[in-house]
Amino acid sequence: MRTQAAAEVASLPTDGMSRFSQFKQFLPFSKEKFRQLCKLGKAPTPIRMGVRCTFYRNQELHRFLSDPLNYQADQSSGPSKFI
Repeated sequence: MRTQAAAEVASLPTDGMSRFSQFKQFLPFSKEKFRQLCKLGKAPTPIRMGVRCTFYRNQELHRFLSDPLNYQADQSSGPSKFI
């Protein structure tokens, strides 16, 4: 039997930003493969907030998760580094 807190964790918010650890349960591959897809523009572009702090826009993650094979990252923004 799942608790209510566990049920809430099983979904990704539609707005805001998330770290990899918050959405890795929805991916069928590893963190390294996701990083490689990001570099190729086939996964959402990471936003670097610091040396060890990387976020992804939830809106883009939902777009990616709905159709991962046909996803193309928005090329106009480019990778974001240290805001």
